[in-house]
Amino acid sequence: MAEHGHTVVLRAPGALQVHRPAALAFRLPLISRFFDPRHGYKGWLGTQTADAKLALGDSQLVEVILNGAASALEASLGRALTWHERLGSYLDPNDWATHRLGLQGLWNTPISTANGRRNGTRERIEAVAEAHPENLVVKTHALATRVLFDGDTKAVGVEYLTAPHTYRADPRANDPAPSPAPEQVRVRHEVILSGGAFNTPQLLMLSGVGPRDELERHGIDVRVDRPGVGENLQDRYEVGVVYELPEEFRLLSGCTFEPPAPGTQPDKCFRAWEQGKGLYTTNGVSLAIIRKSLQQMPVPDLFIFGLPAAFRGYYPGYSTELERHKNRFTWAILKAHTRNRAGTVRLRSADPRDTPEINFHYFDEGNDAAGKDLDALVSGVEFVRGMMSDHIDIGAQELLPGPGVDSADDLRGFIRDNAWGHHASCSCKLGRADDPTAVLDSSFGVLGTKSLRVVDASVFPRIPGFFVVTPVYMISEKASDVILADARRSGA
Repeated sequence: MAEHGHTVVLRAPGALQVHRPAALAFRLPLISRFFDPRHGYKGWLGTQTADAKLALGDSQLVEVILNGAASALEASLGRALTWHERLGSYLDPNDWATHRLGLQGLWNTPISTANGRRNGTRERIEAVAEAHPENLVVKTHALATRVLFDGDTKAVGVEYLTAPHTYRADPRANDPAPSPAPEQVRVRHEVILSGGAFNTPQLLMLSGVGPRDELERHGIDVRVDRPGVGENLQDRYEVGVVYELPEEFRLLSGCTFEPPAPGTQPDKCFRAWEQGKGLYTTNGVSLAIIRKSLQQMPVPDLFIFGLPAAFRGYYPGYSTELERHKNRFTWAILKAHTRNRAGTVRLRSADPRDTPEINFHYFDEGNDAAGKDLDALVSGVEFVRGMMSDHIDIGAQELLPGPGVDSADDLRGFIRDNAWGHHASCSCKLGRADDPTAVLDSSFGVLGTKSLRVVDASVFPRIPGFFVVTPVYMISEKASDVILADARRSGA
């Protein structure tokens, strides 16, 4: 988006890079350079891995995450682990060498932290705004309502509402207060939308760009008929297998998972966090297993990660269950490379304050007619059950799905009812102009318009990899190169 004649482009000074904790710096770059990692270690995005020593004082946790995982993985592969797979706990799963040699194995999970503090695009935007206040203006409490056009198809600005809690997804939305008067910002060069998989298609449709039937249904004038806007919505599937253990984890002792109340002393974990150490510097993931649901698959599709908590998805108040039960362990199973592409984003109304109607059409409702995504998750649950029953003798009792959910059909029903996802993408995909489901050209321009681009998670034709955030960063770097090159050619 541009404001007052300045085009706002976020661009890292170099290619997207990551860095590792100092303790690993002497080893990882040397090994990674030998294997051609195709990424660096000193870029704007800080990534670290959790301190492995945190678990060493908890014999119950060590038993679960190391002995059981290694034994089960070797059994599932039908052989002992290779030297590379054994080194997988130390090497970077994003390293190119791991993909050439085979990604199956045990892994530490990179997390977006720097010195124990979460970091990402928010910190990047704040840093750029501070360094270049003349070029980047960040406006909070502003809800974009539509793209402004010049009477034809050239984008010339954005209309927005300025007021806190205007969007009705906000639980503090200020209904029934009247909507504030809209404001406008005009641009000299172009408008770039980055509203994400839900709000970008919503904003395009509110602006008259989208499926004709959908726009006319809400009384919106059709400026560009693009049937693909809001189509092709995709996500992962995730499901948790939860166990109760005989003892509370020592690792969690004394941790309240809450900030200190005014006038009270912080818990020991919070004090450690203030020094960039301890449990609160992590996302709780103890270990990850990457594997194939079927060995004939070309690439692994299951990311199975363990955490010392009861985690069965996201719902209001879910975090209280994480805090309340300190003797529970979850293996969360993520199904990547999903086949279902039948999700949709539709308008609830022509009021931009309303949330869009989002329907992923999971499982039987989607276009994975053979149910291969569902069967892959069944395979993952069976793998975890085998690992816990055959290789860990510490009295773990399965709580979820539970011993009554036994057959493959029972598991399919459990997964249908309990799976969740939070990696939405692909609802404004890149493609050829003659593809009716395409929304963007190869330069991220909205087909049928001028001076309007989209750069966010909605642009992918297929959901990439295991986790979508790094591909979003990378596609943003690519878009920045394209935008800057176009600006130079036009003399902007």
